[in-house]
Amino acid sequence: MASNSKNIAELLNNQTTISANDLASTLDLSGKTVSVPANTVTTHVTPTDLTPVKQDVALVAFEQIRSDNRTALNMPNTFVDQFEDDTGIDTITQGGRDTSEFVSSTIPAEYGSSWQTSVQANWNTYSGANSAGTGTLTHGSSPDNDGLMITAGASTELSFPANAPVEWSMTTSNSSGYGPYFGMSSLSQLPTDNGGNPRNNATWGNTGLGFLSGSFFTRHGSTSPTINHFRGVGGDWNNQFTALRGNSGQNCTYRRDIDGYFRVYDGLEGSGTLLGTSTFQNQEELFFSFGGTGSHAASASNVKFRIGTAPVLNATGNFTCVNQTASSSVSSMSIVVMYEDSSGTATLNTDLVAQVSANGGTDFTTVTLAAAPNLSSSIKVAKCDAVSVTAGTTPKYKINFANQSSGVKETRVLGVALLY
Repeated sequence: MASNSKNIAELLNNQTTISANDLASTLDLSGKTVSVPANTVTTHVTPTDLTPVKQDVALVAFEQIRSDNRTALNMPNTFVDQFEDDTGIDTITQGGRDTSEFVSSTIPAEYGSSWQTSVQANWNTYSGANSAGTGTLTHGSSPDNDGLMITAGASTELSFPANAPVEWSMTTSNSSGYGPYFGMSSLSQLPTDNGGNPRNNATWGNTGLGFLSGSFFTRHGSTSPTINHFRGVGGDWNNQFTALRGNSGQNCTYRRDIDGYFRVYDGLEGSGTLLGTSTFQNQEELFFSFGGTGSHAASASNVKFRIGTAPVLNATGNFTCVNQTASSSVSSMSIVVMYEDSSGTATLNTDLVAQVSANGGTDFTTVTLAAAPNLSSSIKVAKCDAVSVTAGTTPKYKINFANQSSGVKETRVLGVALLY
């Protein structure tokens, strides 16, 4: 020990402070444990902010689960969702998740909730051979008329609105092997006669109902033609559905789905096997037609329809994710948002706003999103720096939409990564 050093035992017994002069210039503390108060240690190296690295990993995870069509992905301290389904969504206000796997302020189109029975007042029966009842449609053998009855212009006209899914269900039969005919066509192309009245003849030429642009038309029966025809303009959908042939008791459902495609099923009220899907889409307002040809009787029973709702775009809306569970208290969070501009260009932090919370949404902190390199030509990325939040163990995010307008500004969120 240096000459100016004191005995350690004496120092411990008599002094509370050891000065530099009390110690030798070199101390050998090998084999010893030295403890010092944490507040006396000065950090000389700034801790590395790993937020950018974590965000890049989250983007990789998003791309992977999107490619694999996986649902939301939970990792330690990270939650990633690409909206394969809605299991990762807690609440949606004035918006919805689309089946194309995005969330927006648009409430998606929906199928009708209940089937309604067709009645006589729903039909315009121009041909003397046609008649309608409660749940029934008939093309009689007398008088010997070709023709269709149609829903357009009926006293209680059915509205099959644009952009809405619609369905028609019935059991068809005939006594002579011809018909019945059934069609779904655009109301804007309803043919008229010289007097301006809706045309209802059965001359299936280029001006007939079966060949209107984007129309759907079917002929049931077991006689000529030897196949059932499902046609659009120029025959762009002309498939053989032998399952719908027969003289009696054929159940069927015709549907225009949410995306505007026509579908055919061999069961009532949407049941049974899907027989085919059109190659074209039609989202216009529709009218329906039913009838037959000449003296050949044909009819339908169990006639019902179901009308859905068109999508509704709201100017504002928001959605939140389900609460996540952190292994320890969280006081700092960040977020990555993957989105696309369906129309217009969203202004970050104005039209698209992100918030994070560590206590299940009791306290949300609004982050400042900044544009990052795109994932593709259409998928944009927005990130934020780590922000301080009210501490908690239930991380959650909230995405807000504003200034949304049809055809002007429509923002779709394709995925969100929450980091905590």
